[in-house]
Parts: sequence; structure tokens; C-alpha cells
Amino acid sequence: MAERGIPASRAELQKTIAEELGVASSEIGCDVNLAEIGLDSVTAIKLVSRWQRDGLGVPFEEFSREPTLAGWWELLVRAPDGVRPR
Repeated sequence: MAERGIPASRAELQKTIAEELGVASSEIGCDVNLAEIGLDSVTAIKLVSRWQRDGLGVPFEEFSREPTLAGWWELLVRAPDGVRPR
């Protein structure tokens, strides 16, 4: 399992999702639809809820409208309490 907390880099986000899905990080390209590689709504809610407990102020609904790693990263970066890209 990747470190707890809100991912602080795109690579960390990629690793977190990959570990949840049990796939290699290299299988998760920036523009690949996460649902198409196995991210179901239960797992997505689990991830986002964990980040919300850690202080993220982005509702799950926004993540559900952004099906890619790139989309999720933009949500994290643009959040008022968002991460700073590394």
C-alpha cells in the first residue's frame, strides 16, 4: 500500500492507484480510463474518502467525472487545499 495521505506527486498518485488495483504503475497511463483498467466505484470512493479524511476538500463527484490519472491529478493540484506538484 502506498503511503497514507494525499498523493503529493503524479507518480505517487499513479503508484497509489496501481497498488489498489494490483497492477504495475506502468499500466496506468495519464490518459487511460481508470475504469477500463479495473478501478470500480467502491475502490474510487475508498481512495477519495481517505484523502478527504486527510484534508482534501474535493467531493467524490468531481473525481467520478474525471476518469483518468491526469484528470485526478488536476483535481488534486487545483484543490484549495491541494498538493504542490513535485
